[in-house]
Amino acid sequence: MKKNLFDKLFLLAGVTMLASACIIDDPVAGPVIGGDGPDGPDEPSVEVFITPDGDFSDWNAIPEDELAVSEVPADAFYPTGRKVMAYAGDTFINLYVEFKDQSAMPVQIMHLYIDSDLAFDGEGNPTTGMGNPAWTNDGSDLLFEGYVVDEESGEACEYDPTIFTFSGTPLSGDWEWTETVSPGLGVCKKSPHTVLPNGNTAFEMTIVRSAVPNLGRKFRLGVGLQYDWNDIAYLPAGSAVDKSGTLEHGPVQNLLVGEKKTVGAADIAVDGDFADWEALAASDVNVAETPADAFYPGGKVLKVASNADYLYLYVEYDASPEVGVGILDLFLDTDMAFDGDGNATTGTGNWAWTNNGCDLMFQGPIEDWDPDGFLYSGTPMGDEWEWTQVVTAGTGAVTTSATVTLANGHKAVEIGILRSAIPNLGKKTKLGVMLEKGDWSGECGVLPALPAKHSDAGTEFDPAGLMSVTLF
Repeated sequence: MKKNLFDKLFLLAGVTMLASACIIDDPVAGPVIGGDGPDGPDEPSVEVFITPDGDFSDWNAIPEDELAVSEVPADAFYPTGRKVMAYAGDTFINLYVEFKDQSAMPVQIMHLYIDSDLAFDGEGNPTTGMGNPAWTNDGSDLLFEGYVVDEESGEACEYDPTIFTFSGTPLSGDWEWTETVSPGLGVCKKSPHTVLPNGNTAFEMTIVRSAVPNLGRKFRLGVGLQYDWNDIAYLPAGSAVDKSGTLEHGPVQNLLVGEKKTVGAADIAVDGDFADWEALAASDVNVAETPADAFYPGGKVLKVASNADYLYLYVEYDASPEVGVGILDLFLDTDMAFDGDGNATTGTGNWAWTNNGCDLMFQGPIEDWDPDGFLYSGTPMGDEWEWTQVVTAGTGAVTTSATVTLANGHKAVEIGILRSAIPNLGKKTKLGVMLEKGDWSGECGVLPALPAKHSDAGTEFDPAGLMSVTLF
C-alpha cells in the first residue's frame, strides 16, 4: 500500500471516489441506505440485486428511501468526481461511480473508506477511526484499496482490493493501516466502464457484505479516486473553499448507510450548490422574502427545511460594504409557551418580531458560521440582553457552506444544524434570523420582515411575526 506523496491530497481522494459513485440527480449530504436487521420501520424491502454489467437501468428498481445519492458541485476543488450512488441489501453493498476523466490525470485507483463501528459521542462526533479531513465526520476504520484501471494498459479492470483496518491513533489522520483481507478472494465485482451521453464515465460494483470485517447494520462510507497515487477526486465533496486567497477542498459529511430515508423530508447537501432547495416541494420548505422597502436592507431571503436529523437554513443577504453584514444570529422559540390569546409567555421579548418568545440563540460570524449557543436568562418577555452560553463553537453540530455570490449580486449561505444539538427542540418551533454589522455596531437585517412603516414622524421598522416551522 502506497502512501500519497501529498498527505492532504491523499486524504481528500478517499472522499472523491464514493461521492462519484452516485447516479441519481438529487444531491444528498449524508444519505441513508437500507441494511440488514430485525423487522421494523428501518427494515428494507425485498433486496434488489444489481448486476454489475454497465447497464445501470436496474438501479431504477431500488426504493427511493433505500438509495443514497451525492452529487459533486461544479466548483469543487477536485473536478474529476461527479456522482456516487449506494444501496445496501442483505447480501451485497452496491456502488455506482461517475467521473469525468482529466486527460493529464485519468482515474486509476479507488479507495473506499468505511466507518463500520459508528462510534460517535453525544454530539455526533466520531471517537474512533482515522479522522480523515476529507469529511467533516470521518471515523473510518476500514480501507479498500485497488486499481479500477490497469496501470500499464490503461484499460478498465476488475476491482480486486486489499482491505485494511486502521491501526493508528484515533482521529489523528495518520496513514496507519494493517492488512486484514488479501486480494483474490472475489469480495468485489466491478462492471466495465461506460461512457454516458453527458461525456462522463461510470461503473457499478457489488461488494459481498459478509466479507467486510465487523460491518454492522449501519455504517458510513466515502470514496477517493487517484492517478499515480495522487488524489484527483473525492466523494462526497462540497464547493471549494477560499482560505486566505487559496482554494482548498470543501469537506462535507460522508454517507450514512443502514437507515431508511424519510421520503418527502429535505435532503440538503450543505455544499453551496442551492439546486436541491429548488427541488423541494412547496410543502417541505418555509420561505420568507424581505420586501424591497424593508427598514433593514441586509436580509433578503430565508428558507427553512428539515429531516429527521437536521434543521436546514438558506440565508440570502446584501453583501455590499455599505450594509456591512458580518454576524448571523438565529433565534428559536423551542418551548412554544403561549397563552390563550397566542401570546408568548417565556423567552425574550425582543423587538424584532411581534410574537417573539425565543429562548435560544445561535450567534457567530456569517463566514464559516460556527456559532455559540445561548439560552435566554432574563425576565420572561423582557427586552434585556441576558443570555447564558450552553453550546460552544467547534463541536461539529453545525455544518455551513462557503458563502456564494449570486447572479443578483447578493450572497447566500446554507446551514445544517443537528437537531439533537438544539436544546429542548420539539416537532414545532418558531424562528427568525437577525443580521448584524461585522463590527457589532448594530442590526442590518431581520428575517422575516415587513415593509418599513412610514408616518409624519419618519420611517420606522415594522416587525413581522417569527416563522412557524413544523419539523419532520
